[in-house]
Formats: sequence, C-alpha cells, structure tokens
Amino acid sequence: MRNVHIMDLPKDRVFVLLEINFHDKLFIKIKDYGFDLLNKMLHNKLNYSTFKQWRTRVHFIPLWFLEGASECLNINIEELENHIIAYKGPSASSVIENPHFPLVEDERLVRITAHLLGDGYAGGGFGMNLPKGKSHSEYRNFDRDLLDSFERDLSVFGIVPTSKDYIHGHVIFPNVISYILLHIYNIKFDCFSSRLPKYFFELSKELTEHFIRAFFDDEAHVYDSSIEVYSSNRLLIDDILRLVRLKLKKLNVSDIKMNHNRGGKNSKYSFSVYNNSLQIYHKSIGFDSCRKMQDLEFNIKRINLWKVSREIRDIPSLIMTSLKGKQMTAKDLSKTLVVRHTHALKMLNRLEKEGRVARIGKVKWSIIWKIKHENTTTILQQNPSRD
Repeated sequence: MRNVHIMDLPKDRVFVLLEINFHDKLFIKIKDYGFDLLNKMLHNKLNYSTFKQWRTRVHFIPLWFLEGASECLNINIEELENHIIAYKGPSASSVIENPHFPLVEDERLVRITAHLLGDGYAGGGFGMNLPKGKSHSEYRNFDRDLLDSFERDLSVFGIVPTSKDYIHGHVIFPNVISYILLHIYNIKFDCFSSRLPKYFFELSKELTEHFIRAFFDDEAHVYDSSIEVYSSNRLLIDDILRLVRLKLKKLNVSDIKMNHNRGGKNSKYSFSVYNNSLQIYHKSIGFDSCRKMQDLEFNIKRINLWKVSREIRDIPSLIMTSLKGKQMTAKDLSKTLVVRHTHALKMLNRLEKEGRVARIGKVKWSIIWKIKHENTTTILQQNPSRD
C-alpha cells in the first residue's frame, strides 16, 4: 500500500495544528533564525501579523510555510507528521482531529474515491472557479447502508465531522478531503468529464476489488440474470470496463452499450456482468448495499435451483395462491416463487388481462397487486420491493 505523506498534500489548501511542545520548539528555532531572513528564504511571502498568529497557535499553520521552514531549518518531515494533532482547509473549514499520517492508501481511500466518481461532489475553490469555501463536498445516495459505510470509511483521514441525512440522501464532509483527493490522484469528480486516473490501473487486485465494489454499489443495477453498470460519462465507463478486464479477468463482461433516455435527452452507457459470472462476483467483490446483495444472492439461488430441478411449474396458479389474502409486488412474488422478476411481471400482466388480478396502488416504484375480487381494505405493505 502506498503511503501519502503530509508534504504530498496540496500545500496551499491544508492547514495543520501541531502538538504544543513541538510547536513551541519549532518556533524557538525560527526565532533564533530570524524572521527577516526566513521571510527572504520564503520569497517574501510572510506577513508578520499572520506569522505572529501562527506562532501563538491562534490560527492553523499552512503546509507551504512548514515546507519552507523545514528546508531552511532542517526539520525532519516524519517527525513533524507525528506531532500533527489536527488539520483543516482554508478559512472556517471543519477541523479533522486525530489525523493519521502518513495517509495509508487502503481499501477505505479507494472506496471513497469510487463513491465520489459515482455519486459524489467535491466542492470548494481548489482548482475550480468558485469562491473558496463557498461550496461543500458531499456523497449522495438514498441507500442507508452506503451512506453509513461511506461515513465509516472517512476514518482513514482521522476523526472527520460529517452531516448525514437519510431523507435527503447525503453525507456532507469537509472540503479539505476533496482537496487532498483531487491533488494526490489528479482527478475530477464531475458527472460528464471524470476519468479514472492512470494510477488506478496499477492498484493491487485486492484494492481494485474494493474500488469496483464501491463503484458498482452506486452505478450498477442487479437484474434477473446480469449486473448492469451505467454511466452518462462514456469515457469513465470505458475506463471502468478496461479496469475490470485488466484486473478481474475471471468476470465475463460485455462491450459498452448505449441506451437512449426517453425524450431523447442525455444518453447513458453501460456494460453487463453476465450470469455465468454472478457467483464469481458475489464471492470476490459483492455489494455493501444490502438490497443489491440480497438481489444478487436470490438470482444466484434461482439460477442454481433451476439448473438442478428444471421443473415446469404452473406459475400463474402459484401466483394466485400466493396472492390469496395478500397484496404483493412482482419482486416479492419472484422471490417467493423463485422465478425471474421479469417472468413474474409477465405472468401478472397476463392475469390482469384475464381479469384475475388487479393493481391497487403504487408505493415509490412498486406496483401492488391483489386478486381482483378479494376485499381491498387490507393494508398495503409498508416496505414493498422496488418493481
């Protein structure tokens, strides 16, 4: 795993707070050296009033100053890393305490990067035409499992203050984390222009699996006999497919397909992980989304059961039996009967034409079905599956 040291971070965007004893010893050295001489060595970038606030620990110290001082005063960078107790971005940015330096490039860091490529936004002014501190960074998803896992992964940076909202589907986190990722990976987090950095093609197989898991959690959909991975960014989806083929050679995947949205607006691009690779994907990668993981495990179970039994069942009659006294979605019925979701939906539509079942409502994307002549006063399911 690669170690990212403090001086590898963007020096004009990161400000640190040093442990008090180390801080005092550092500024005693600087005092002995002399402010005027140090300022000259730093190309006259210092302002004495600001320097005094750094010296008295009123404000956090920018990395660019510590870098210059370390060169002038022969300060050991690794020793300095050990005495950083907090860091932040410019202005009134949120503070990250108990930082871990050097920053270890483990599975948490690559998952965070994948999520921001999929459903994130890296805010702030670094490298953008925005006022500094006038925008925030966030990860967006309505899956609680993914919001929780993203928040946990932020611990790679230290104790990170966040704002998590399940209803609006986001985790807001300090901009300094975005500045760091943008800088160390030379990456963009933009829906239509993001690319996978060349460096990610050099990741270990294990880290690649964690990256793909997180990206698929955001951008993939589990269908009856495949996993489909979508993006509006053709270049990014090309990069992801190339990474899969390079590092995860056992997965059987399709070429890129283009899908036109209704109304002729932005096109989406996708590729498939075929059904003969679902068990491999489940074993080596999987999902953090419980819903997607359950759908994947059900489809594997259904395919294996069909291979073993290959029995021909009267699905319409079984649907009628399952709906007796109940109200269910097509996905609920598919799991009950261990059949494809699309097949359950096809049979329901046929039974509807025959006047045997009826649609009685819709919750979010899920159509609720019942036997047509049964009492309709029963309560709708609280959490129907997505249809």
